[in-house]
Amino acid sequence: MNRSNVLLLIFLFVLAIGWGIVYWVFFADNVIGG
Repeated sequence: MNRSNVLLLIFLFVLAIGWGIVYWVFFADNVIGG
């Protein structure tokens, strides 16, 4: 794998984690809020 592929995988990994956190916070807030 070259450098660009590694950077792309890292970017996608961070992006997936970010969306996961946003989705979890939104879901938890909806459950707690009723």
